Amino acid sequence: MPPRRRDRSDDETHTLSYNEVLVLQALATGCRYGFEVMSVTGISAGTVYPILRRCEARGHVSSEREDEEDAHQQGRPARRLHRITREGRSVLARAREELLERHRALGLTH
Repeated sequence: MPPRRRDRSDDETHTLSYNEVLVLQALATGCRYGFEVMSVTGISAGTVYPILRRCEARGHVSSEREDEEDAHQQGRPARRLHRITREGRSVLARAREELLERHRALGLTH
């Protein structure tokens, strides 16, 4: 039997990608839906939704389905509502510090 392929979500020391940081930051500032995250970050749906799923698998994001009836009354399909978790906020804070350190090292900050 071949060895099990290690999923990135298995690694608790995983360093977030720049796009993962942007998605978590968007959620931290109040975005709730994938489309809002795409609008704020400029990241495509083909990238945002897999990031949201990975972040949820890692416990950085929680989600729930919007009420079908409310969505129907507004003439649209129900959306998935995303929230950054306490763990996600902690991971985001560490990632932001790492980015600031890298920017300082490269002379990108004042």
